[in-house]
Amino acid sequence: MKTELRRQLIHGSGVLFSPLILWFQPWISLVSSVLSIFFLVLGFRKSMSIFHRGFEKSLLRFADSFERGSGFPYFGAFSFYASLTIVSAFFPPHVSALAVLVLSVHDSVATIAGKAFGKRYLPFNKGKTVEGTISGFTASLISCTVFSLFSGYPVLLSVVAAVSGSIIESLPLKFDDNFTVTLGTAAVLLVSQSLYGL
Repeated sequence: MKTELRRQLIHGSGVLFSPLILWFQPWISLVSSVLSIFFLVLGFRKSMSIFHRGFEKSLLRFADSFERGSGFPYFGAFSFYASLTIVSAFFPPHVSALAVLVLSVHDSVATIAGKAFGKRYLPFNKGKTVEGTISGFTASLISCTVFSLFSGYPVLLSVVAAVSGSIIESLPLKFDDNFTVTLGTAAVLLVSQSLYGL
């Protein structure tokens, strides 16, 4: 639980990107693309057991303290920054910001609450709890609403973001949720805005 808590605190720190996207969208896209490539290369080097020394060895030791230990090394970090690159490059700033906010808040809160208080599993996804999903939805709705109020965007977009992100997060998809939640939420927001003028 201690490693998972550390992972989710790092994951939750993604909320810092939301306001930055509004002001520095092209730069966020550039920085996140560099970081995604960095974690991809680092993961390949670790998986191929390439000799590590000095700073790289210290960096790997630090990064390993956040790893779950299964799958491709640092794939979570890679997929977070890759999805941030995609949404900040191809979606309007407020859509990107809300999608990243939903991912960061919902995933962190749902995981922590689900592990701490979860008793009942979702009927269609035994890997997620009802308590975690409700907690994640509530936290993402509150954070998106506060973000919309301070940034001047319609609060209804926050509701759409929180609902769509929570639904996507709860589905038993085989693909990494850093991609599915971020890109799915951004797509739903863009379509909602186009169709309903939100």
